[in-house]
Amino acid sequence: MKQFVFHNSLNSQHNGCGCLVDHLFITAAHVVEQEPFLLVANGETITLAKEDAVLYQYDKTPNGADVAVFSMPTMHSPLELDTATPEVGTTLDSISYEHIVEPQKGDTIFTKQSKEWFELKEGKATVTQVDGNFFLCDTSIILKEGSSGSPVFRDGKVAGILHGGRPGEPICLFQSAQSIARLLRQNGI
Repeated sequence: MKQFVFHNSLNSQHNGCGCLVDHLFITAAHVVEQEPFLLVANGETITLAKEDAVLYQYDKTPNGADVAVFSMPTMHSPLELDTATPEVGTTLDSISYEHIVEPQKGDTIFTKQSKEWFELKEGKATVTQVDGNFFLCDTSIILKEGSSGSPVFRDGKVAGILHGGRPGEPICLFQSAQSIARLLRQNGI
């Protein structure tokens, strides 16, 4: 599953994650709201701008959405969207990336010698509340800013994507895959 989860390139102005489901790249809409997602796959950088999305919806109400979907005809994964919303108490697998910046000796405002990379973060997420198209989870790791768009999985299927969380706490809100699948159907995708 983790080979189909991607982070925004270091060349991007923003952080964020997303996943490839069949031939669709899915992330949170707010990840691409201001700047394109720079996806690096097979040594090639693919620019995914908001205006290129086949589905873009950003409305944070319980029955709203925070999702951007891009058609990727040259890429494919066996991942599918879970068509059932997880129930309270369901444990999901979380896969994300954290942007790490490690200042080096001599790093000053005049020279940039820091090392930067993305670190894969895997954990568990337990559903604590379901509200409309979103569900809240307690997570085994604290997902930090820049993890938005990260998927959670149930039985190998994408159950939702990260909308946001409480800074410094293991509590995250996910857009349900069921609601994403419904939006895709409604838009003929």
